[in-house]
Amino acid sequence: MASLALSGCGTLDRPMGPLRIAPDQIVPAQDPRIGANDTVKLQALVAEVAGRISRSERGQRILALSGGGANGAYGAGVLVGWTERGDRPTFDIVTGVSTGALAAPFAFLGADWDDELRQAYTGGGADGLLSA
Repeated sequence: MASLALSGCGTLDRPMGPLRIAPDQIVPAQDPRIGANDTVKLQALVAEVAGRISRSERGQRILALSGGGANGAYGAGVLVGWTERGDRPTFDIVTGVSTGALAAPFAFLGADWDDELRQAYTGGGADGLLSA
């Protein structure tokens, strides 16, 4: 039984599919994944971000999205409403926890992805996730 439960923690390497990302939105890294214990990569990332901030006249625009459980769609609604208001900035760094982590890529990619963001939270695709 334990081996069956532990097998759910492993994943196979799979190639990433094509994305609609503009060249200036691509993270300048060979492999953007960084393990929590990989201090060399973490220190290099911190140095890179600090360098960008010091070279930028406006600084960096950083967005952190919280979770919220059943109320997690609130953050998505704020982003879409922000676009509709007309003054949503482009973010340099976006991170999130729980459902905020699901919305973070859409927030990073910008307002052109608001339809997909809205669909992710209102399209009913998640209705059957826990029914199996």
